[in-house]
Amino acid sequence: MKGQGSTEYLVIFAAVLVVALIVVFLLNQFGQYGQKSLIDNSKIYWASMMPVGVSDWAVTSSDGKNVTFTLTNKDVRKLTITNISLDDNAPSSALSVSLYPSDETETTVTFASAVCSSSDSGKMKEFDMVISYKKSFGTATYKEIGKVPMRVVCP
Repeated sequence: MKGQGSTEYLVIFAAVLVVALIVVFLLNQFGQYGQKSLIDNSKIYWASMMPVGVSDWAVTSSDGKNVTFTLTNKDVRKLTITNISLDDNAPSSALSVSLYPSDETETTVTFASAVCSSSDSGKMKEFDMVISYKKSFGTATYKEIGKVPMRVVCP
């Protein structure tokens, strides 16, 4: 009878262990879906911004300083993008991207400091993005400031 109690204990222990592994697996999967959902939400928000929509972005260099943006002019006038900053991290050189109405262009911006470091690989990061632009008339500079942060997974 002593052996039967030990066997029952091991069977119950194995069942609890299997349930625990399933729970850990599921939590990990939901975490990845949650991250993807946050990034998708951010891209939908920024793509709908007016007058400059940003439909896509990605860190495109190994040193983490280059970010490629897909920009769209949703205004009825020509716009010139003069700056894109991420949490006050500005481009390392002057930016001048001209967009005519309904134009979409892909541009790579090199930032003064790294957006992603090697220790950030695979992690999601959030940045407050500010886009500065000028309209085809006048010299005033306007700023587009979003309420939803730009989210990116570091390569």
